[in-house]
Amino acid sequence: MEENFLSDKHIPVLDGLRGFAVLYVIIFHFFPSATSSGFLTAIASFGFSGVDLFFVLSGFLITGILIRSKTEKNYFFNFYVRRFLRIFPLYYSMLFIFLIVVPHITYFRQFNYFTIVDGASYPYWLFLMNYPSFHSLTHQFLFVAWSLCIEEQYYLFVPAIVYLLNKERLLNFLLLVFTASFLIRTISFFVFHTDASVLYHSAYTRLEGIALGGILRLSFENNGLKNHRQRFASLFPLFALLVSGMVVFCKYIIVEPVSLNYHPLMITFGYLLSSLMYGSLMTRCLIENKNGYTRTFFSTAFLRTTGKYSYAMYLFHPLAIGIAKAFLAKGYLMFQLDCLKNDSLPVIAGMLLTYAMSIASWNILEKPALQLKRRFA
Repeated sequence: MEENFLSDKHIPVLDGLRGFAVLYVIIFHFFPSATSSGFLTAIASFGFSGVDLFFVLSGFLITGILIRSKTEKNYFFNFYVRRFLRIFPLYYSMLFIFLIVVPHITYFRQFNYFTIVDGASYPYWLFLMNYPSFHSLTHQFLFVAWSLCIEEQYYLFVPAIVYLLNKERLLNFLLLVFTASFLIRTISFFVFHTDASVLYHSAYTRLEGIALGGILRLSFENNGLKNHRQRFASLFPLFALLVSGMVVFCKYIIVEPVSLNYHPLMITFGYLLSSLMYGSLMTRCLIENKNGYTRTFFSTAFLRTTGKYSYAMYLFHPLAIGIAKAFLAKGYLMFQLDCLKNDSLPVIAGMLLTYAMSIASWNILEKPALQLKRRFA
């Protein structure tokens, strides 16, 4: 597959990885309180790292698009229009509903999960809500957009950088971004005692995954790096073991009264290892032969189909689980799963509703927009 996929605009196995990523994020948000098993809870608690896999995939794909179209006419215009058509229709439709329509409906005022701090709505419209200083993370159905904001902030500038730099200098730039993101986050945490939430959500401290994706994409442009790609892919079991050990260490040995994604060890080394693990996993899927077990697993129809709907699933799943609980929890809309003694049913109902809403979104908003997007290829 390695020899051929660069010329393909669509790589099916990456859809499968995207499907896995969104399911893992959903598990992180809803599964831990639905099980009494410590082992399963530990696995679910690392589900926040699904966002790191999204970042790696995004960096890989967007860097490839920019490299491939660099010499084409209307390079910048086509990229930004295509990005607009992919992201804006669904995202701004949700903002219109939750920030303009819902606040004027009296019924919803009794539910804290629809509220947002006064003056904190504008960062959503400007893709800036990932910075806690704007107090925009209070809306429990829109809070997941923080990772989308990081990507949009990054892709606002990177097309110019790709255009100005040759591949060798671009690789060096991305290596610098990868290293700087890790160092800034670590120094900010230990030296300046920056709040973990700020470091978790801010673009300048969460760029390892996107930069690594770009680095890996550039590595496929150089046949001389084939052995390095194979070595990196072979490190996936080691990275997975290190990440697993870190999760166990944080959950059961050095326990902190915070969510795992805010644990000091995760804030410093966890995101770095997570990006490396998912980067090696993606590389493994790309270079493995057609019958390889990793590529086969992530090429299953279920994961690829889930990947197709992953954008809407990521945005919709908090709302879907909220709606499910509204009907199943005696009419009260509650977001936290531990509000119920037995919350498996709302989780299942929420998952099914997530798929249903995402399929509807695909056919009503995303698919038509993608058809327009092809005009700017």
